[in-house]
Amino acid sequence: MTNLEHAPMAHGVSPSNRPARILAGYLLNRKRGPLALRKMIQDDITRFIDLGARGYASELAEA
Repeated sequence: MTNLEHAPMAHGVSPSNRPARILAGYLLNRKRGPLALRKMIQDDITRFIDLGARGYASELAEA
């Protein structure tokens, strides 16, 4: 166990590993190469922003 698992947290705040899960989905395509993965992520960020899903685009940018 790490020290972070025992650290006190503010009420109503929980850690999120969502960006890591999002990145894991993209890494399933790693055989296409790093440049192709970067382009896929950049294109998806642009699409989400265009659709008004700025929160999801922000999480994807963190990945």
